Amino acid sequence: MSGSAERGVTAARRVTATCAWSLALLGCAGAPASEAPRAVARAGASVSPAAAPAPTPGPGEVPAALLPENRGPFFPSLTQVAGTIAGADLADTTACASCHTEIAAQWQASAHAFASFNNPIYRASIERFRTARGNETSRFCGGCHDPSLLVDGALDVAVAARDPRAHSGVTCRTCHQAEHATFDGNGSYRLAATLLTGPDPESPASVAAHKVAARPATLATAQLCGSCHRAFLSEATGQPHYLQGTDDNGPWLHSVYAGSAVMRVDDEVSEQTCSSCHMPSERATRPDPAADAVGMVRSHRFLGGHTWLAAIRGDEDTTARVQAFLRGVVSVDVAAATILPLGTGAAGEGLGEHAPADAAPLRAGQRVVFDVVVRNESVGHHFPGGTRDAQDTLVELQLLGNSGELLAAPSEPHRLGSAMLDEHGVPQWAREIEDLRAVGYDHTIAPRDARVVRFAVDVPEDMTDWPVKAVARVLHRSRTEALREVTCAEGRSREGKAFAAITAKWTGEHIDACAPQPVTELARAEVWLGAGAPVSTDSQRDARRLYVRGLGLLHEVQEQVGRAGGSFERALALVDAGDPRLRAAIVSGQAAVAGQQGRAEAAAALADEAAALLPGHPAPAWLKGQAYSAVWRWEQAIAPLRSAAEAAPKDPLAHAALALALGSAGRASEALATAQRGLKSGARRNYDLLRLQALALTDLGGADVQAAMTAQLDHRPNDEAPNWRAACQEASPACARERVPVHTHALVWR
Repeated sequence: MSGSAERGVTAARRVTATCAWSLALLGCAGAPASEAPRAVARAGASVSPAAAPAPTPGPGEVPAALLPENRGPFFPSLTQVAGTIAGADLADTTACASCHTEIAAQWQASAHAFASFNNPIYRASIERFRTARGNETSRFCGGCHDPSLLVDGALDVAVAARDPRAHSGVTCRTCHQAEHATFDGNGSYRLAATLLTGPDPESPASVAAHKVAARPATLATAQLCGSCHRAFLSEATGQPHYLQGTDDNGPWLHSVYAGSAVMRVDDEVSEQTCSSCHMPSERATRPDPAADAVGMVRSHRFLGGHTWLAAIRGDEDTTARVQAFLRGVVSVDVAAATILPLGTGAAGEGLGEHAPADAAPLRAGQRVVFDVVVRNESVGHHFPGGTRDAQDTLVELQLLGNSGELLAAPSEPHRLGSAMLDEHGVPQWAREIEDLRAVGYDHTIAPRDARVVRFAVDVPEDMTDWPVKAVARVLHRSRTEALREVTCAEGRSREGKAFAAITAKWTGEHIDACAPQPVTELARAEVWLGAGAPVSTDSQRDARRLYVRGLGLLHEVQEQVGRAGGSFERALALVDAGDPRLRAAIVSGQAAVAGQQGRAEAAAALADEAAALLPGHPAPAWLKGQAYSAVWRWEQAIAPLRSAAEAAPKDPLAHAALALALGSAGRASEALATAQRGLKSGARRNYDLLRLQALALTDLGGADVQAAMTAQLDHRPNDEAPNWRAACQEASPACARERVPVHTHALVWR
């Protein structure tokens, strides 16, 4: 259905979208009926002069709506060219490589160099998409994967294996000739029309001019990376509605790495950009004029999680580098063991929760449930990131006897990744882009956040091999088994063999699309339980472990969030009084629990306590504002949320929270300004901000209310998504289990 037709037959949705400000983020149907009248009464009640809304501007003074860009010469890609550039020129890397030998060699081993049809993982997905949606629609992929094909219109027809443009990927000129970029995604950058060329090495002036031309201001921005590391589907790609896909920008903007410390009190963490993580300085082993005085260059390997792509290329060096890059980015801990009675065994002693799990008095004939906690330690976006539904990082727990014998292992390990559903609620595991309709669940971990995974096992009554060692591991594979299978099949096809033959001829690399996936151990933790197990004596370390477990438990269903409070309480009893930062973090965790439980005054008091421990940190203010917003006390929420937003100027979610409170308190002009700050910061397609903008413009009588309303309707989550998730849950016990944020996997006794 076209966008105009859908809007024509769903006018009722506009009523929903323009309901009370109080419901702007919650959704009209999601608000408690008993609260609605009270919230409306507050919004319309008289207020003190200090809290009075700003004067309503006249029609000519209302700012214009900020709207997403939805057109361009290569739509549905958002890529633009300031003039005309030939794909062959964009694909050419030899001109650069003749001087920059080190950088060229690094790039040749990178995922950027194998981003196009020469990558069998990508080719399997895009060719299926092109068959289903038509060649022209695959421009959606081209801005990021195939710019050399895109600018020539070559994606509109069949792509031949002998076409050099189909082997070029993301080249030197793609980045170094970008004169503008945004966080919008789908290749939202603009290439300069003037072709970047090499200098006359004998002319200092020519060399100086080349350095300036090769380093446009856009090159140093996160927007350039973000223009491709965010993607979305829409009616233009054959979907019936907007669907956010890859998004590494949003989590980064809402994290301490982008300067937003509102989410939690944390360790002192330095700000990081895309390039500071993925392009660290590396010693040049070849002559390169880009090397500094001590021989260092910015790495152009763009290391990430592409272990399998390196293995497909037979590149053992890059595989090892990627594995080294990944190790330690997450941590794992066996943070708690809950002992329960089982059968007729000795079940009367040691029952209940033991946190930390070390030396839990487990005995034969009992059942034990482990809380394994995984924390994203140093990834500036979700882990795993990128195409989350294709990721296959696993969390497992094994039990070993004192003799070293394996006693129990998971029947199915937990997968850190997401599930995307089709229109029947069936998970799509092989990047079937054309069939994606909604997120079924997402177990990836936000920056510096944590997740709890439970494992349970029944200990036989004849168990004698004590103590027992519980070993938790996080194992990384870069792609799902389903995607590996379709990629292997593509590699064995006629076209697959043709592309592999050309790659071998032109680069000397032998592509094996059926190569085994490397498995990388990212983190490991061990604890002993039962008779003879050593007891932990490091109370400060245990306090931190309990705090991190509490962060993970904050993701439990609402009815169980009190468990997080218990973990924070134990942590507080252990923390060293000389560590005010950790103490403030734990107290902030308690404030988060109180806020989620609707205990606004308790949350505010705890937030004030945390603020006193760590003056100036914005997280306590954020927690206080969120707690008041949760119970519709908008006027009290405004000041702390404003403080948090001012401390996190690039964080769209901080602006959205403040705009909601301002609008719900009747301050439409301030709400509009705040929502638009959020839209400008990098979230032009954020549904909540678009809705808040539309509501404010409606209240203020803006000239383009209709355009703003259309934009937010176009980005509204699909009404059918709950039905698709319910269908998945009904059809699959695994889906039903995975839809619970903190759920239990069975260990099988060997």
